[in-house]
Amino acid sequence: MNFALVLAATLTVQFAINASRPLASYQAIGLEASIAQLGLIATSFAVVGVVLAIPVGNAVDRTGSRRFVVGGSMLIAGGCFAHALTDSFVVIVALQLVFGAGLIFAAVGLQSLVASLGDPDRSEWRFGMFTATVSMGQVLGPLVGGALSEWSVAAGLAPDGDPYGARAAFAVLAAIVALASITAFFLPASAPAHLRPQRGTIKLRGSVGRVMRSPSMLPAMWASMVVLCAIDVLAVYLPAIGIERGWSVGFVSLLLAVRAGASFAVRLALQVVVDRYGRRWPLIVMGVLAAGAMAALIAPLDDVWAVVVMIIAGLCLGLGQPMTMAWVARAAPPELRGTALSVRLTANRVGQMTIPLAIGVAAGVATTSVVFVILAALLLSSSAVVARSNLS
Repeated sequence: MNFALVLAATLTVQFAINASRPLASYQAIGLEASIAQLGLIATSFAVVGVVLAIPVGNAVDRTGSRRFVVGGSMLIAGGCFAHALTDSFVVIVALQLVFGAGLIFAAVGLQSLVASLGDPDRSEWRFGMFTATVSMGQVLGPLVGGALSEWSVAAGLAPDGDPYGARAAFAVLAAIVALASITAFFLPASAPAHLRPQRGTIKLRGSVGRVMRSPSMLPAMWASMVVLCAIDVLAVYLPAIGIERGWSVGFVSLLLAVRAGASFAVRLALQVVVDRYGRRWPLIVMGVLAAGAMAALIAPLDDVWAVVVMIIAGLCLGLGQPMTMAWVARAAPPELRGTALSVRLTANRVGQMTIPLAIGVAAGVATTSVVFVILAALLLSSSAVVARSNLS
């Protein structure tokens, strides 16, 4: 029952984030934001995690998870409501800080519960189900957000400066998220007592040092960062690329949902993959094939081939995220899993803060296709790092 509640809360948080991020891009594009400015949106979302993730992880280890999941869910709902009221690009960028903080609070709390609610040897299964639920949120979010956007335009609710109907979509989204967040109040307050350290025994500097000295932690962090950045960059930049290629809001939403749906499917079979092939080779192959999918997107594909490529990307990226999460959790001391997962989130946010901004600058002086060139190179690097690790 507790694990089911964790999955329900996860679905709510991921649905909200993945509906709001493409909508924020469309809202900014409606205000004539450039490709480089879209990079600021991605960076703003990530930067707060660099500051908060490790302190939140320590606090979760000391005091429990529920309050952070509840607080994070409320921040995300409030951010959606504020988006509905603004017509300022500066405010849109600032609101990404709110979304970023909300996601850090909720994600660290939920991941700590996933890591602790069961046998460590079955961590791939739990993280597979957890990230499959993340994928379901990534499916539903863009589809619902895109549908709300097109509905608001068709109903004449889009004001001047908001040609894609993002503000009305955000108003409806805020109400949905606020209601769905009630689930978080019924989560267990914390991990089981035998896995929770005594109050006052965790020191921030010492705990981070112990985590980073764990075997294979750095390769796991790099592979995790690259996979998450690839998913994040697609969510932020695909609307702009879609406009260049003549894709509708609905079709871009469909592509994001297809990517997430493929990730959902492969995550359900994650334990089977690990049992048959181990952990090392699937991560290596994942990076190579995902890089190929990103390279294929450089070409002006027709609609059918764009869907096919997003399926391949979704299958590959879908394996990478839960396997690296389980890798980090398994390598860390049991009493510091919340801290370890928050260090992982910090590394991810550093990548999300710097890589999209660099991509935005590069796209500003070249073409938007450079987005896919950089993603392909990063994914190949993750395969190389895993190949050199001692992951079995």
